[in-house]
Amino acid sequence: FVLISFVYSALLFGKFDRKEFHISNSQMHERSIFWSPLTSYFFPGFGQYLEGQISYGLAYSSGAITGVGIYYASEEIKQENLVKYGDEPYASYKLLGFKIKDASGSLSAYHDFHTAIRSRENDFRFIKKEDSIAEILWAPFDYRHILDSRIWPVLLSGTVLAFLPRTVKKYSRSLPNRITSTVGVSYLAGVGEEALFRGWIMPVIHYKVNESFLLSNSLQSLLFGAAHYSGSNPVPWRQVLMGAYFGWLTKENNFSILPSTFLHHWWDVLALGAMLL
Repeated sequence: FVLISFVYSALLFGKFDRKEFHISNSQMHERSIFWSPLTSYFFPGFGQYLEGQISYGLAYSSGAITGVGIYYASEEIKQENLVKYGDEPYASYKLLGFKIKDASGSLSAYHDFHTAIRSRENDFRFIKKEDSIAEILWAPFDYRHILDSRIWPVLLSGTVLAFLPRTVKKYSRSLPNRITSTVGVSYLAGVGEEALFRGWIMPVIHYKVNESFLLSNSLQSLLFGAAHYSGSNPVPWRQVLMGAYFGWLTKENNFSILPSTFLHHWWDVLALGAMLL
């Protein structure tokens, strides 16, 4: 956690490359908007090393390595505990480790894509507001978004739902552990998933379907829902609907993902908090 804090703090305060999406290769050929970002997702830092963005590559790679380390160092989630306890698997450090790796890969893919469009700007003129990595990392704490009439009613409804009476389950983990997981997983999901789905996947689909927002938003929200499929969530319709709303919010903000990142983070805080606290 100390390493992750250092890496992301360094990004936020501009200790790394100032020109984060620059193309260093002298040959101005069209960069891949799909395969290279996809590789960067699975191997964080890949695209950054190719373009000479070494410090960013090291940031994403070290984040991923730390996440994988936490994942494998954490105790296994026992199947019987999923029913017995209300904080499994959401308060598990194994999940937190996975989300650190996932967010590192998602930011690397976003970074790779936004570097690639420097070589094909005519294809992505619909992106009128390009968010820096620092802005994305800081977005969950930019409380100016709470005044947005497209955000506060959603959070208000989430707050009401969070306080509805529910069956109280036993917890297997301490309160500090559950608070850490609520805040940590929510932050990593908000930042990482918005960078991946609305910051990379949706613009690529939007370009491929001749800028049909109905098609691009529908497809990315279905993919977002599919990413949340599990045995306990076999029909992730809630995630599909939320993904569509995040996509609409992104389009309404000139393809900036900052408002959706803020909303996603705090929605998850309410949802996880209702389960874990």
